[in-house]
Amino acid sequence: MNLRQFNLYIESLYEKYNQQKAILKEIEEEIEKERHNLMEVSKEKEALESLKEKKYEEYKYQTVIEQNLMIDEQISYKTARSTLGG
Repeated sequence: MNLRQFNLYIESLYEKYNQQKAILKEIEEEIEKERHNLMEVSKEKEALESLKEKKYEEYKYQTVIEQNLMIDEQISYKTARSTLGG
């Protein structure tokens, strides 16, 4: 009788071990899936930061062009004014 109980106990432990092993496998798969998602989000973030940086550089370039045009207009205005005797 004791041997039968001991055998049932060992079988129940083995079953619990297999259940825990299956749970662990599921958790590891979930972790791997989340790790993959994190990598994808990191790539998207990097791409957006790069785009943001390009847009900022483009904005700075356009600002310089606009400032140069305004300076040219002021110089043209002063030149025209001085030429016309103003």
